[in-house]
Amino acid sequence: MATEIVDEAERMRRVPGIMFTGAPGHRKARIIGHRIDVWYIIQCCRDAGGDRARLPEYLETLTPEEIDAGLRYYELYPEEIDKRLEINAKIAAYAEAHPGPFFPPFPQELNDLLDM
Repeated sequence: MATEIVDEAERMRRVPGIMFTGAPGHRKARIIGHRIDVWYIIQCCRDAGGDRARLPEYLETLTPEEIDAGLRYYELYPEEIDKRLEINAKIAAYAEAHPGPFFPPFPQELNDLLDM
């Protein structure tokens, strides 16, 4: 856990405007002052066809500097964000294949995805 804290501090130093949230082992990079994770900014960028100029349409609550912080974080740590996007895609595929509301206790295979 101490190593995780030191690593996060270094990442925040390298990319001002980024903070971390979540339980140990499941921490996510987030834009300071918002509940928007970096993975969401990258997903919006992909949805916009990679057109950075369109990002304010998708992220209207963020300033250009905050959007840039998310993009910069991704440039430095793409593996972390790509892993989160892959997990999100697996959860979406599971939900599509298993329609209906989900209430606890969740099926084990969904819990496994949520714990990634």
